[in-house]
Amino acid sequence: MRPLRRVPSLIAPLTVNSFIKCIDCHNNKQGRGAGGAGLNGQDGSIYTPILEHNLALVDYRTESAAEYALCYKCHDRNNILSNVGIRHHSLQIRAQQIACTTCHDPHGFAGKPLSTCFKMRVTLQMSYPV
Repeated sequence: MRPLRRVPSLIAPLTVNSFIKCIDCHNNKQGRGAGGAGLNGQDGSIYTPILEHNLALVDYRTESAAEYALCYKCHDRNNILSNVGIRHHSLQIRAQQIACTTCHDPHGFAGKPLSTCFKMRVTLQMSYPV
């Protein structure tokens, strides 16, 4: 896999070199990380698996700001749905209802930034030319 040079959907001040901590996602909406006055941490999170915001973890869910709120905390929704960095992104997310987590591993892997590890899905059927 070639190194990630740019991700047009990232919301400033995030860059491809930003370090994302566990608590940036695994938190609760009342915590300081989410703009609340409560304690940071996953205790009290209402979103599985102990997330700060909702995240659809399975395919065939209707795309919305609420369904992928965790992704849209760092990625500009309009940018993603207008196919600015990935061809057919909107088709995959809206029409085919493929979840972000189907293709992107939010935990990344050693030596690679968050969400750059594309999962291999041999069962995924694309209905457009690649």
